[in-house]
Amino acid sequence: MKDREKIREDLKRYDSRWPGRKFWLAGDITVEPQTYKRVRVTFPLRYELRNGSKHSSGKVDKTLLLERAGNDLQIVAVNERTAK
Repeated sequence: MKDREKIREDLKRYDSRWPGRKFWLAGDITVEPQTYKRVRVTFPLRYELRNGSKHSSGKVDKTLLLERAGNDLQIVAVNERTAK
């Protein structure tokens, strides 16, 4: 699992590296309560990335750990692995 600051840094780097990108759900979403304030959400995600002539695509299994923040949820950790 990655912490919040690492997630923020990764997203900024990702944004500059792959300005043309598409993501979509590729299957079922699993929601598992962890504590009274946290929930784990796992889902398969397909992606297509472009930057000029460079191209990448594939599928990952992504897990988000969400925590209650007032009337909303915030991401507190992320994990992803290449889907089989």
